[in-house]
Amino acid sequence: MKKILSLSLILPLFLFSGCTQTTEKTNEGEIINTPIEKNTEVIAEETTPTKKAEVDQLMKLLETTQKLEESGKAYEEAEKSGDSQAMAEEMVNFQDTIEEFAGSLAEQEYAQKKSFGIPQFFPNELVYPNAKIVAIQNNSETPFADYTLTLESLDDPDKITEWYKTNPMSYDDWTITSESMLSESYSMKLEKIGGQGDVYLSNPTPPLVRIEVSARITIAE
Repeated sequence: MKKILSLSLILPLFLFSGCTQTTEKTNEGEIINTPIEKNTEVIAEETTPTKKAEVDQLMKLLETTQKLEESGKAYEEAEKSGDSQAMAEEMVNFQDTIEEFAGSLAEQEYAQKKSFGIPQFFPNELVYPNAKIVAIQNNSETPFADYTLTLESLDDPDKITEWYKTNPMSYDDWTITSESMLSESYSMKLEKIGGQGDVYLSNPTPPLVRIEVSARITIAE
């Protein structure tokens, strides 16, 4: 249990070290419209956090540290009394507290990220509306427009999955050819005349959802 007590002091300091990064000052949520050369990838930068955001994160850090210390003390007491069930419960509480703090960091990072505009020729109906485009890979070669977009959203994964199952289908030419659902991910393939699409959803750091969307569209010369 001494290891857990040590972690309760060291881990928050380690996590907080990622909260003080500074980047170029821009408006929050700015849309970037930058030409993307072929066979290149661009990644959105983060804006500088506001003073309020820094204070809020510091308060969350202090709250998390207190919870970890309380969980560590409760574990020690349960260990002394030989209460294995209480020990297991405190281990779960300890892990839940860490995951909760990691989630709050993910939310802050999402708020600071810029978003790219949708590339020319990329089908708008494949871009989830309540998300930020944080990276774009351009693999286009004549006569194809071939892009992979990385999106991030704080919406519920099930809501996003349902949107992808229905929204592209409202455009008569898209058809789902295959899909796969796992415990922490969802993928689908789509086709239409002159085009192919792929969607992959993952939930690496709840509540943040990452969406990889690829489309290869034939462009009339």
